[in-house]
Amino acid sequence: MTNKKNYQEEIATSLQDISLSLRLLIQPKVESRLSHIFTSHAEMSAYEFANGDNSSRDAAKHIDLSFGSITKLWAKWAEEGLLEISGKGTHKSYKANFSLIELAIFAGKENDHA
Repeated sequence: MTNKKNYQEEIATSLQDISLSLRLLIQPKVESRLSHIFTSHAEMSAYEFANGDNSSRDAAKHIDLSFGSITKLWAKWAEEGLLEISGKGTHKSYKANFSLIELAIFAGKENDHA
């Protein structure tokens, strides 16, 4: 039983490593295809921070954007259907409806630079 469990853990670790490697390989293409939505890497990071739990202040601690800028971006993206809003007033939370890869596939634009 222990060997089977170890084998399953090794497979899970390998799959995580493969997934990370693939994400790193396609990241430049994803960024290129989403350049019409996100004007900077910081904006892309702000989108990823919208997980329903993080506040704009939380995100601002990790991203080179002010919490006010992040809040405005989240509101804009929610209006465009990229984020889901829950709560009201100052207690709103935002959650991304799509991963960056999903956005690049379905809403991305071909860019000659990548």
